[in-house]
Amino acid sequence: MKIRWWHIAVFLLALIAFGIALAPASLLAPRQGDLSYQRAEGTIWAGRLHGVHIGPYAVDQANWTLSFFDVVQGKAIVPVVFEGGDIEGRVVLLGNVQGDRRFAAQNLRVRGMQVGDGLLLPGLTSFYDVDVLFEGGACVRAQGRIVSDVFRQAGSTIGWAGPDVEGRPRCEGDDAEVLLTGVNELGERVNMRIMLAGDGAAAWRVSVLTQRPETIAALDAAGFERGAADGALGYGEDTRWLP
Repeated sequence: MKIRWWHIAVFLLALIAFGIALAPASLLAPRQGDLSYQRAEGTIWAGRLHGVHIGPYAVDQANWTLSFFDVVQGKAIVPVVFEGGDIEGRVVLLGNVQGDRRFAAQNLRVRGMQVGDGLLLPGLTSFYDVDVLFEGGACVRAQGRIVSDVFRQAGSTIGWAGPDVEGRPRCEGDDAEVLLTGVNELGERVNMRIMLAGDGAAAWRVSVLTQRPETIAALDAAGFERGAADGALGYGEDTRWLP
């Protein structure tokens, strides 16, 4: 049989496809930045990480799937299931070459809240039917509900009875905004505003409106500062929600 050029091309494509199909899971999740893990199993299309650390959050294992046909079309839709440890539940991550980004969590629970360089405050934050979508860098959908007892749990460690907070994501211009609010039994109001940008940038700020000297002293010691015209004490950080 005479060998033609397209025979060679088909053979090379078959080798590439075979190599991609068997590519190890560690190829999709390299150890870098805030991500580390003990071992990886499976392939990039269906993999599992054990002993995962995402910054200060420890997770027993994380499983994901990835469609080859989605990748060929220039997009990645990655359902990830976290089991055991500080993060439990299922999230869906989307990204494509057009700059679209999506984060969806139907029932996700995160223990603790990261502050500064790796400090994890106690408490539990729950995400219910949260779905945030950016198209071309602009927020086009933001919905769901978020509930957190971090201020109650963390406040108790500094002698402050912080409230539980909750709120719903929404689009605010090109960004996605989440405003979590709550009032404790003493009438002190807490607002936590979280801003997410389509390029992965994020920022959050907490403000506590109070006139109680005991609360002011406790929050001063925790690093809060007076900055608002209404006398609220505030604290915030710039961070990222995507690498």
